[in-house]
Amino acid sequence: MKRLYILAGVISALTFSASASFAGKSALQADYGNSLRTAKANQILDPQAGKELAPVYGLDGRSARGAVEKRMDSFEKKAEKPVYSLSIGKP
Repeated sequence: MKRLYILAGVISALTFSASASFAGKSALQADYGNSLRTAKANQILDPQAGKELAPVYGLDGRSARGAVEKRMDSFEKKAEKPVYSLSIGKP
């Protein structure tokens, strides 16, 4: 009787594993890598951009300098604001 239960368990495990292997691709497997490919394609706006030596139009020197200075200033540590705490009750 014990052998029968063991045999039934082995057969059901083999049947389950065999049927799971024929199930096909899951939604995750079918979509695997699309996120990376999409991000890469979105970063390549103009593949020929490095070959063109013409100046970029649309941003004058003052605006560009201001943008660069603002960005560089954003990396500096700001003075921390004092923290006030109110204690209510017994200290």
